[in-house]
Amino acid sequence: MKSLTVSILIILGVFWLFYALFMPPTMAKGYETYAIVFEANLKNWASEKVAEGKLTESDVQEIFPENGSLSSGGEIRYGNLREMVSGIVESSAPPAWPGAILVVVGLMAAFRLKVRGGENQ
Repeated sequence: MKSLTVSILIILGVFWLFYALFMPPTMAKGYETYAIVFEANLKNWASEKVAEGKLTESDVQEIFPENGSLSSGGEIRYGNLREMVSGIVESSAPPAWPGAILVVVGLMAAFRLKVRGGENQ
């Protein structure tokens, strides 16, 4: 039973570390792709409004600067929508330290069980 508990500690720690370290960059790229699609749809809509005469080209250039990404304004620390989405995803990632603690405690317990098991034989 003790070895099962130790195994569970180590496995949960490894899963935690995986989701804390490797998933946020992957998720950030995925959501950045959604932002790019949203920007493309919005730019197409703005282009249609320019063709209808409801917007001017300077209005569209103000919203979409040279890099083609939707500007988020001067008061926001992120320069554009893609950076904002990536920043939100990365800042919402779980911390890695709980997983590291689980793995270390599990390995220490496994070592202790192994040493105790060797003494009893």
